[in-house]
Amino acid sequence: MFKHRQRRFLQSLPAVFLVGLAFAASRPPAAAWNFDRAKSGDPILGYSKFVPGVSGTALRFDGQTTSVVRAANKAPRLGDAFTVEAWAAVQAYPWTWCALVNQEKDRKAGYLFGIDPEGYFGLQIAVGGSWVECRSDAPLPLYSWSHLAAAYDATSGITLYRDGKPAGRKVVSGKPSFAPAADLWIGRNLTPLGLSQEVKVVAEVAYSFDGIIDEVRIHDRALRPEEVRA
Repeated sequence: MFKHRQRRFLQSLPAVFLVGLAFAASRPPAAAWNFDRAKSGDPILGYSKFVPGVSGTALRFDGQTTSVVRAANKAPRLGDAFTVEAWAAVQAYPWTWCALVNQEKDRKAGYLFGIDPEGYFGLQIAVGGSWVECRSDAPLPLYSWSHLAAAYDATSGITLYRDGKPAGRKVVSGKPSFAPAADLWIGRNLTPLGLSQEVKVVAEVAYSFDGIIDEVRIHDRALRPEEVRA
């Protein structure tokens, strides 16, 4: 059943051929994952499969077990401003907030860039002793590629972008409280979360992203709108 769903999902995605991904940033990202088969880099845990991506190959996550783990001592050290971006094709909305990228500790330190049970994407981050959440204005489509980005600036707050266009905003100020001792995970939550109100379980869970992720980048500054569009 899973293989049938996966094959149908891949066949439904439009072919995306990019001659090159041009980024206007004046310096390279602090961390990047392109998921080309020969350059997978960090350990990939659980079920995974390399599939056609927006450039080269991308990584298929199974919605249950998949994660990519970068050890804490190799994760980028961020400051007052940063940006997280990724291409994502969602097959099914998660049953709880599910990370595309996260490096956090008990939702008291660090950040989570991901998708919620209704298909909205956003950024959660520890600022000023609170766990702050910014959610997109509209949910993501299924079976379609979207370029998602979240920029944080300590003086102005969080700005979300989808396909280069503003998609959400939250005004908040202050230096983030990061979790440098935690590993950085792609496609799965570090901290298990309770499920949506429609699903009742005894224990909190940490399912993985259900879909395809490609071209993940973390920048140690807040990208300008024109850089995101590029």
